[in-house]
Amino acid sequence: MKILFPVVFYLPKVVGGIELYIHHLALGLQQKGHEIKVVVPSYSEGDAGDYNYQSIEVVRYKAYHPKGRLEFAGISPNDLWRISKKLLLNKNRI
Repeated sequence: MKILFPVVFYLPKVVGGIELYIHHLALGLQQKGHEIKVVVPSYSEGDAGDYNYQSIEVVRYKAYHPKGRLEFAGISPNDLWRISKKLLLNKNRI
């Protein structure tokens, strides 16, 4: 099964409770044979590029600005929906 974890920050740059929880959950699911990717926004040019952290693939996408209240609230589709769909369909480039 393919599982995506969209998060705001991830290891090793930011270390906190959510990041550690997601990482250990991802490792456990990976050990059970699932394909895991953590999806995190890139907030600056220095954050560009996908990377691997302790066998977990981390995919970066350019942070977007919602085009209105409905998109901000997740009521209407936003860029993360398009990115997730491509990753789930095995299109590794976003």
